[in-house]
Amino acid sequence: FSSRFTSSTLSNTAIEFYLYFSFCVLLVLSLWDFLKLQIQSRFQSVFLTEEIHYYVMSDPKSPPVSIILETPTEKLIEQCASFSQMFRGFKGRVGRESQIEVREGALERAEPGTHTYDTLVLIGDHKNMADFLEQTKLSEINTYLNLFNLVVNRMVEVKGLEASTGLVPVLSGEQRELKGYVDAYHVVLKSSVSAFEKASVPFPYADLESFTHRVYEERNTPIYLKSDGSLALESVRHLYEKARDNHSQMRTVAWAMQSLIQFVLQITGDLLPKDGWAVKKSIQEMLV
Repeated sequence: FSSRFTSSTLSNTAIEFYLYFSFCVLLVLSLWDFLKLQIQSRFQSVFLTEEIHYYVMSDPKSPPVSIILETPTEKLIEQCASFSQMFRGFKGRVGRESQIEVREGALERAEPGTHTYDTLVLIGDHKNMADFLEQTKLSEINTYLNLFNLVVNRMVEVKGLEASTGLVPVLSGEQRELKGYVDAYHVVLKSSVSAFEKASVPFPYADLESFTHRVYEERNTPIYLKSDGSLALESVRHLYEKARDNHSQMRTVAWAMQSLIQFVLQITGDLLPKDGWAVKKSIQEMLV
């Protein structure tokens, strides 16, 4: 017996068992997180339509599994309601005759065989919204939701959307505050880009776009940019719609815009080869 199991083989066996156990735990946790995400998505879907029909019935049986969401119910409702305002505003501006187009480089960013890749290929073959709705296997509401996410992630463009209808009217004091952040971002961006051009250094647009993707993923706040770094008009509409009726969502949008401004200031100070921090300070003084 002792000749079969040395201290080395016992150590290797213990390590293999630990790795296997860790993989099983990770797999269970991943499936559990996916289940929670699925429930949150179902809950969110209730808010995406103009009206729903429902009934309540008592059931003495307890569910076999209870999923506890970390987000308080009130906050979850706020998040879903604000998202639905953005989504329904977007859906109202995209007609069945709208033309949709896959943005350059989008297919290269998507992994072949995934839902995103297949959707982009389908859009490439059916650029008219009505045709796309006919060909997709998703329901109409989920097709629009899918399109919304592709637009936010800058993989698809809806032709004419940037020029259609005006911005959401700025009425409340908080919305005027949001307009101030939008204006401040463009002032900071213009000044930073100008400083980079004078230094003959390319402005890091890719880093800026990557930052906005993280903001959307972490905060569900759709800030997305045009090729020159300015906020897309449709993105500004989303921000107004998200913050329109709720103070806490207004603070979320304000935080996102403040973060974007600080990010541009940071890369200005860090990446300009000469007097970067002096330039950053001068831009900050313009905002006071």
